[in-house]
Amino acid sequence: MTRALALVLGAAVLAGCGSTPPPRSDLSAGAAALLQKDTAAMTAAARAGDGSAVQTALATLRRDVAAQRASGGLSAARADRVLAAAAQVAADVPAPVPSPTLSPTPPADGNGKGKDKHPKGDNGGNGGNGD
Repeated sequence: MTRALALVLGAAVLAGCGSTPPPRSDLSAGAAALLQKDTAAMTAAARAGDGSAVQTALATLRRDVAAQRASGGLSAARADRVLAAAAQVAADVPAPVPSPTLSPTPPADGNGKGKDKHPKGDNGGNGGNGD
């Protein structure tokens, strides 16, 4: 299923773009080239099942879509289609597994305390009879 969704993502970017876009295109040639690169990276990561790389590629794609929208290189409708397709691809890939965290090792005696200051039988006094 990932492969099919990756193709949908590519189609969302490529649909209607040729080497010379029409004057009132919803996707400039510069935006098309940039987003094709972004979607290729995301598609490769999805095919490899690399959830971490998919998330990184998705973040890059989102950033580039926002920049192209702001500069007028991408219409709102096209941006919505690209981002929706990208979200479908990302949802189809397993999430990255976090690295296990190590907890401190308990002390060998198990009580968590250091050595006693005074050995047993020593009450810390000066002879013990109170003189």
